[in-house]
Amino acid sequence: EMGGETAFGGDIAGTGTNRWYYYAEYNVVCCQTPPPPPSYDKLGTAFAKGGYVFTTDKKSNPENLPSLKLTRNRWGWAINIKEIGYTYYELWVGAGLNYTSKGMLVGGVSIEYNGSQAIVTYNLDPGYAIEEAHIYAGDFKPTTLAPGQYGNTAYFDPFVSSYSLTVDVSDSNGDGVWFIVHAVAYGSGVSNVN
Repeated sequence: EMGGETAFGGDIAGTGTNRWYYYAEYNVVCCQTPPPPPSYDKLGTAFAKGGYVFTTDKKSNPENLPSLKLTRNRWGWAINIKEIGYTYYELWVGAGLNYTSKGMLVGGVSIEYNGSQAIVTYNLDPGYAIEEAHIYAGDFKPTTLAPGQYGNTAYFDPFVSSYSLTVDVSDSNGDGVWFIVHAVAYGSGVSNVN
């Protein structure tokens, strides 16, 4: 038979004159659910700002950029890369008629091109995310404005604030490689711009 010793568990020392003991505290928390994900409002179409516009109308080409002559006045930009390396472009939502002053800067896009492949990376600023990404990457100038026809589409549920895609692309005709980087953008706590 064992002696009359007592054991206590815990890391908080008890108080009292005739006894020693330790105890632990435990808080019972009932029915807590994790916080909901941030709510996002749809902002609309976003394009990476390249050096070419789609439009032929002077009123929708405030910077007098070269035109791909794909439409009379729909906004959006294309990117032409002629050298191997890393380039960065602002990502704009709602820049109607190609006026960034009418739009909202929501992040950026980088393109790392090595001559046979390109890594296209979206990085959105805090508070912004994308639901869809559409990327045109080709040797030849784009001939369509329809994002669904760009050839590289991704959908995100939940939304993402960064996304990378590696595409095979090289320049066989000497005019560089071409990109259109499009997204459907959302923001938390911001108002719709288009």
